[in-house]
Amino acid sequence: GELRLMAAVLEDAVNVLRKRPRSRAGREAREWFASRDASWPFAYERICEALDLDPDRVRREVAMPGPVLRLPLMAPEAFRASA
Repeated sequence: GELRLMAAVLEDAVNVLRKRPRSRAGREAREWFASRDASWPFAYERICEALDLDPDRVRREVAMPGPVLRLPLMAPEAFRASA
C-alpha cells in the first residue's frame, strides 16, 4: 500500500512536469524534484529511497525531452510482499 502510493506520487509528478511544465503544478513538481529535503515522508528523496531509485538518475531522465515514461519501479510481486 505505502509503496504503491509513493510510486503513484512520483509518477504523477513526472506526468505533470512532462504534460504541463508551465503550469503552477508543473512549477511545484519541478521544485519537488529539485529539493534535497528528506524531512517528510513524501519528499522526493525519501520516495526514491523507499523505491530503491537513484534520485539524480531519475532527475536526469525526467529532464530529458520526449514522451511521458513509466518508471521501472518494482515488480508487482514486490508490492504484494511489502504490503
